[in-house]
Amino acid sequence: MKFDIYVGLNNMKITTLLFLSSVVLLSTFTSVSASLQSDEAVLFQASDQWLSLEIQNALLNNTPVFIYFYSDLCYFCKNQSLIVDELEKEYAGNITIIRVNSGENRQEAKEFGVTGVPAMFLTVKLNESTYQYQQFNGLTNNSILSESFDTATSMQAEAQTEAVPQPDDNEDAPDAPLPVLLTLLTLAGATVYLLKR
Repeated sequence: MKFDIYVGLNNMKITTLLFLSSVVLLSTFTSVSASLQSDEAVLFQASDQWLSLEIQNALLNNTPVFIYFYSDLCYFCKNQSLIVDELEKEYAGNITIIRVNSGENRQEAKEFGVTGVPAMFLTVKLNESTYQYQQFNGLTNNSILSESFDTATSMQAEAQTEAVPQPDDNEDAPDAPLPVLLTLLTLAGATVYLLKR
């Protein structure tokens, strides 16, 4: 009898941990896709490399830039290239698309922190010597990229018509990583609690 109750409690613990893990994964993917929409973007340093110069030229013309790192040997890159081709036709003139073969341009891939392909960056603005961008890793479908492209082009249109608020002006905006951090802390606390029981 005691053994049955103990096994039942262990199954409940495992089920609870699996549920909490799925919540963590879901919130992580949600925060990544929402990072551009919440005006919270990751920063990387601009340099004198050819790629940075291409990005700076496009941004000076008020055009968002989509940088696509790929490899000729990558199966997923072949599928991603078809999606990027469609988007390039759809957003011609509104978004500059730069393709970078990571095998031939290792320095640029290193500069962007690319460790696997396909890797994509949607850059919307340059603040002094740092870019703000949204990153996509792995095969990403058309609808996710289109949504981000639409957001980026509307941000550029707004920036042309009115002054862009600085991060200090918008202190009430929530940080994108905060929900992920809170979820991870909740998961860790729940795990410790369940394991002690």
